[in-house]
Amino acid sequence: MPELKQMKKSYQQLIENKVWIGGLCDVSALVEKECCDVIIDLRGEKELTGKEHPQHYLHFPLMDGQDNQEPVIHEAVETVAKLVERGHKVALHCTAGQSRTACVASGALIRLGLAESVLEAQQKVQTIRPEAQIHPKLISSLSNLYS
Repeated sequence: MPELKQMKKSYQQLIENKVWIGGLCDVSALVEKECCDVIIDLRGEKELTGKEHPQHYLHFPLMDGQDNQEPVIHEAVETVAKLVERGHKVALHCTAGQSRTACVASGALIRLGLAESVLEAQQKVQTIRPEAQIHPKLISSLSNLYS
């Protein structure tokens, strides 16, 4: 009988049993397998339908390659921190989980005291999720907030 090949997870745990990071394709698994009770969507191109659950789906629209996104990044990071502090399991995602997700994940690590600088946070995220590559303009916004 042929062996079944196990599929590798395409999302990662950022903060043990509290925060996961991934792409849009990971949302179902994050809810079903990891029991995430809050999904944070960082896609700026996402148009809301009005059917999103207000307590379980939060949208912070970010775009790669745009300046002055500090207010949205700050709000997303503060929201993640507050949810973690209240015991929620949080999933962060954008489309591919590479830039916008890594940006907010880095900010959350700093805000929660798990990293002391943008560079350290970025390195931690990249160690956990090697494909993470924050767009330079988002790094600039992060630096404006956390340096």
